[in-house]
Amino acid sequence: MKTWVWVVIVAVILAVSLTVGVVLLTRQPQGNVAYVYVDGELVYQVDLSKVDQPYLYTVNTPYGTNVLEIAKDSIRIADADCPHKECVEQGRLKGSPLVCLPHRLVVKIAEDDADSVSR
Repeated sequence: MKTWVWVVIVAVILAVSLTVGVVLLTRQPQGNVAYVYVDGELVYQVDLSKVDQPYLYTVNTPYGTNVLEIAKDSIRIADADCPHKECVEQGRLKGSPLVCLPHRLVVKIAEDDADSVSR
């Protein structure tokens, strides 16, 4: 084959890969209820679709404190007193759970009740 054919094939593969990557990275979670767990126990839940005004919710654990910022259809860890604050840097929940390992905190989103959330 000629060189230009290979260039076109590679360009098409790159374009498709880039499109799939952008779609996967920017998609929102399918659910609307956020579940907050500490040590595997449900400590708080909120229907994110029903939030009118953003607010802060403080989660006090035996291991430390996390502050959640809850807004319409989104949730994030806004502040924490853990040493490295990697949980704060995770940003808004976009499919993968939010996790603060030092405080044993996990935030997940699901469509139904807590029973549908896999642990």
